[in-house]
Amino acid sequence: MPFLDTNPTHLYNQAQMVRQYLTTRQVASVLGVSINTVYRWLKSERLPEPMRDPDNNYRLWTVEDLTRIRQNAPQEAS
Repeated sequence: MPFLDTNPTHLYNQAQMVRQYLTTRQVASVLGVSINTVYRWLKSERLPEPMRDPDNNYRLWTVEDLTRIRQNAPQEAS
């Protein structure tokens, strides 16, 4: 897999250009939340589970997943 910059905007743009998958940590970074928030949203079914890598069971997030999440982002209570 090609090198991914850690800048959230660059991550999103790079994944759009080439069919790549993002890690849960990268998705959290792009969304501006902690990884624990993403896990909490998954557990409470506020986010749909992405597909999983059959070899290691890691979550594989696509740009389409991220776009859907951004459009329907759960609101955190302040």
